[in-house]
Amino acid sequence: MLPMTRHISLGGLAILLFAIVAASVRGAQDHSGHQMPGMTMPPARTPRSSAAPMPSGYAEVQIAPEVQQRIGVTIGRVEKSQLMMNIRTVGIVQPNETKVAHIHLKTEGWVEKLFIAVTGQKVKAGDPMLSIYSPAFFAAQREFLAALQYKRTAPLEAQRTVVETTRQRLALWDVPKSTIDELERTGRPSKSLILRSPISGTILEKKAFEGQYVIPQAELYVVADLSTVWVQAKVFAYELPHIALGMPAKVTFPSLVDRSFEGKVVFIEPVVEEAARTVQV
Repeated sequence: MLPMTRHISLGGLAILLFAIVAASVRGAQDHSGHQMPGMTMPPARTPRSSAAPMPSGYAEVQIAPEVQQRIGVTIGRVEKSQLMMNIRTVGIVQPNETKVAHIHLKTEGWVEKLFIAVTGQKVKAGDPMLSIYSPAFFAAQREFLAALQYKRTAPLEAQRTVVETTRQRLALWDVPKSTIDELERTGRPSKSLILRSPISGTILEKKAFEGQYVIPQAELYVVADLSTVWVQAKVFAYELPHIALGMPAKVTFPSLVDRSFEGKVVFIEPVVEEAARTVQV
């Protein structure tokens, strides 16, 4: 629901429409000589001197109470006031695209164990997701240890550069610093590379399975932080002039009749859907 800021006089509009209907009824009576069922048209008379004269083209109309109830006649005081216009539409709840992580490996190997094996499972940043056996990862660790050993025997500047290069290679594979330090301390390379979650959130998709051979191009998990979500509403093109970025929005759900959620417009799609003539907001 997107509130607007156009202002009209609702009471004045209702009386104006009512008066137009009355004039139409009068015209119909003058031409046909018959009255509408349930409506008593008084004979034309000269207005009293104490009463305000009737505007030209308008007439008094008397409608029976049962007819008023049937056609929904309401009477109110004519006044000028502000009217908040609302656009009501259907929205689809989707993850906040700025808080979605698509998990890939930066090397290749075979999946040994899944720590996250169920879609919908909650994870925290740094939690292990799976372990893989990667010959390239094992070889990179051996190169790092060999560079360290050579540095101890020949502490040259060039050798220190080789050590930092092999260390950086492991870091670029998202190997935690604590793991690299442990490798340097113990001198024993690890057989498995642990893939960890980069963000806290919920598993939306799980595409990995044990024994699978994975490559960097393969997407293994999709994780989303659902603490904030997007509601994508479809608005007709003719309503776009009444919508702007930053406008407040209220979202309600049929399953939560006693609750509503406040938000604001953060994006308006720049193209119109050709078939439905709608725009996503």
